[in-house]
Amino acid sequence: MVDRPIVVVGAGPAGLASAAELQRAGLAAVVLERDAIGSSWKGRYDRLRLNSSRWTSRLPGSRHARRAGVFPSRDDMVCSLEGYAKQKRLDVRLGATVERIDRDDGGWALATSAGAIAAHHVIVATGFERRPVIPEWPGRDSFEGRLLHAGDYRNAEPFRGAAVLVVGPGCSGMEIARMTSSTEARQASGLRFERLRTSCCARRQAMRSRRSCCGSRPGWPTPR
Repeated sequence: MVDRPIVVVGAGPAGLASAAELQRAGLAAVVLERDAIGSSWKGRYDRLRLNSSRWTSRLPGSRHARRAGVFPSRDDMVCSLEGYAKQKRLDVRLGATVERIDRDDGGWALATSAGAIAAHHVIVATGFERRPVIPEWPGRDSFEGRLLHAGDYRNAEPFRGAAVLVVGPGCSGMEIARMTSSTEARQASGLRFERLRTSCCARRQAMRSRRSCCGSRPGWPTPR
């Protein structure tokens, strides 16, 4: 059993930043990752860009390359994470899947695919939305079209000539809607986009919540 004071599970932004800050404080840490550094980012859709600027999306003690522009792309993010781990000389162990974590003599015992590891502390940085979930809508089993979660979307090409319905007004939903309904997409792929009325309702509800929390301010749009 290998003894380590601190183990970080996950080599994404949170995991790498945690390990780097621990190291900066003089505390040894090992990062366990089952796939690759930034593996979740590598699986995102092709045209993904951050919705926050490169100046506010950097990891501690680092920055995005200027070539990334104002809003870094998916590939920029992956490159940044890989470079960060190398720059900070982090102890990242790839191919190590954490199968179980148990309390053990005032610390923690981790069962992994690479063997047992003992740790005084464990930081779990695997994210909370890693596994896509599609609601059990009535009639879902009899739907003859393609039902795809945003986590499995890559680009608009597979939907050539199809009518596309995007459910959900979150960041991914709105970006996918924009990509599949852009003029370029219509000309290249013959796509049509149908937007749920619930998207509009969600935006109105969000505006009402903001106004109720912050109060009415001059210049703020009034929900209708």
